[in-house]
Amino acid sequence: MEWHDERDLVHTNAVLAEQALVGAPGRLAALALGQVLLDNLGTTLDAAALTTRMAPYGLRGVVRADAVAVSDAVRTVTRRWAASVERTLLRPTIPREETACLVAEVREGTRRIVLLTGTAGGGKSAVLHQTFTVLDEAATPVLAFRLDRLEPFGSTHELGQRVGLPMSPVGALGAVAAGRSCVLVVDQLDAVSMASGRIPETFEAVADLVDEAAAYPGMRVVLACRAFDAEADARIRRLTAPDHCTRVTVGALSDAQVDTAVTSLNLDVSRLAPPQRALLRSPLHLVLLAQVADQEEALLFHTTRQLFDAFWDTKQEACARRPSVRLHDAVSAVVAAMSARRRLSVPHSVLDTDDLAASRKVLESEHVFVRDGRQLAFLHESFFDYAFAREWLRREESLVAFLTGGEQELFRRGQLRQVLDHLRDLHPERFAEEVEALLTSPDIRYHLKHLTMDVLRGLDAPTAAEWGAVARVLDTRPPFRDRLVDMLGTPAWFRRGDDEGVFEDWLDSADTREQEWAVRLLVAVADALPDRVARLLEPHTTDSGYGAWLLRIVPRARLAGSRPLFDLLLGGVRAGLFAGLEHALWDPAGDLAAEEPLWVVELLGALLAERPDALQLDDQGRVAVLLIRDYTALKTVTVAAVGAPEEFCVRFLPVLLAVMSLTAYPVRTGWPCPRPPLLAPPSRRRPRRPRGRSRTGVGGPLRGFGQGDRPAGP
Repeated sequence: MEWHDERDLVHTNAVLAEQALVGAPGRLAALALGQVLLDNLGTTLDAAALTTRMAPYGLRGVVRADAVAVSDAVRTVTRRWAASVERTLLRPTIPREETACLVAEVREGTRRIVLLTGTAGGGKSAVLHQTFTVLDEAATPVLAFRLDRLEPFGSTHELGQRVGLPMSPVGALGAVAAGRSCVLVVDQLDAVSMASGRIPETFEAVADLVDEAAAYPGMRVVLACRAFDAEADARIRRLTAPDHCTRVTVGALSDAQVDTAVTSLNLDVSRLAPPQRALLRSPLHLVLLAQVADQEEALLFHTTRQLFDAFWDTKQEACARRPSVRLHDAVSAVVAAMSARRRLSVPHSVLDTDDLAASRKVLESEHVFVRDGRQLAFLHESFFDYAFAREWLRREESLVAFLTGGEQELFRRGQLRQVLDHLRDLHPERFAEEVEALLTSPDIRYHLKHLTMDVLRGLDAPTAAEWGAVARVLDTRPPFRDRLVDMLGTPAWFRRGDDEGVFEDWLDSADTREQEWAVRLLVAVADALPDRVARLLEPHTTDSGYGAWLLRIVPRARLAGSRPLFDLLLGGVRAGLFAGLEHALWDPAGDLAAEEPLWVVELLGALLAERPDALQLDDQGRVAVLLIRDYTALKTVTVAAVGAPEEFCVRFLPVLLAVMSLTAYPVRTGWPCPRPPLLAPPSRRRPRRPRGRSRTGVGGPLRGFGQGDRPAGP
């Protein structure tokens, strides 16, 4: 069920007005029409009368020539988008199975919005292009454009003008479709993301565009966005809520697809190491490899930056054979213009000065630049960030000085990430200094500090200098220190901190905040480094907070991978640290039972027999520990009994006898002993209701441990 509010009606009226009137944006045309009606109440207005009265507002009716112009514009915009994608596709093209899913959704799906997500460079635009090809061959009207190369816009009408249409894209496509099924493709939605977009202030206009599409029942809207931005931006999450949007995810390339692509480049696929193969699962990286495939050292890369380096070196060699081509000067001019304008495209006239026009044409043919109408861009936005980082490293300027010299908009995030990646590879000591300065400077906005911490978190082998920088930042007690501590919760950072002896000091510290930091990090790495976690905890078994620490760590650990940590758990159970909190044990014990059933038998023994209060009775004379009603507990006991039946019986038959003895009815002289009733014949047997006499937890899952009718004695 749907209901439409005034905002929806405004959008609908706007796109419908653009179908009938020319001379103003749809929203203004609708307002003008409304004013004409108000001025002529009680008057019969036919088409001719309306046309006459609309003239003072600069409006007239749509004629055939207008419809033809709109149709041509839609075709031109879509073909230009398709051409911009084709220039960056790998040849031969890799067919993607996600294309079939996307085509099925726009043709047969019940939801009007489809979100196509994937990683940066993961092939979203390629899937869109393949989908467009299928739809175009079937004569389905399609309007496609990308957002990342547009100037800011404040309305859907202005968005249409930015891409080359005389009206809102929805109105233009609706006019072409004339009631038929049609598809509106909005590529690079992440450009308007608050998380990492370049023009986030334009999001509302894009949201209005999606709302306008509701005026056309046959129109489907396909939004392509990086998965990170689709999750990180709350506005995009609301726009693509599951109740009205279907999601199609573009996955990584398969091994077979990578092998086929590499072989088609005349490269020996057997030389690929696992890390290289992982990189080449991204189509962007395959495109870069294709540009350097004729080089002897084409397969010597290990990182994305090295692929970009090889691409750069190859283009530099190609340009060196043409003395008139100035690769460095042309790229520097475009990078400077993009950085100053904070846009991913610039007018191609940027290279008309200083005799760089000839270089522009050659660099377009070499796939360094991509021509999009009268705009110039790089083959991918990540290459712009890479080129900017190369330029920045030549400056005698700190990152803090560079960032504080402007507005510190979201546009700077990609640039900052690339500069930090370059610094760490080429100047590791300066990297640590710049990171510390970024995190301690009060003039750096938090979203850039947040990105800096994300870069740190992703390091696979932090150095002592990098740890020292982080430690000094923590000493300043910044407002984001908890976030910084959480960043250290990766195995790589934990090992570095452990080598520095930090966690032992924090656990021994009288400062409760430092103890809390240590425990949080132990919880974070308990699954990956359980043995080391156990060794750090062992000296603190008598601490007042030890039980609470163990209770937090155990559910996050893979107990089967660490006997030392399991022994600490056993000791805690025997010491009564989990009394009343047994429910916290069943999930980790359930995972453990399948791999180490004997260990679980030990754990159950400690819980039911070895701890001081194991067989303590409650105020109704029931064994308190057997009142557990958790299904996971029953499953855990069952799996352990099946996995280690002999040990289970040896350990628990005495426990059963002890429970019977403790909970038996007293013998009363002269009175008959209670006993189960005789069973009825099978045909008349009915489920027996509990008789209400058990004192050990009727209905609980641990039914073998003292529940039901009991004899008079053991």
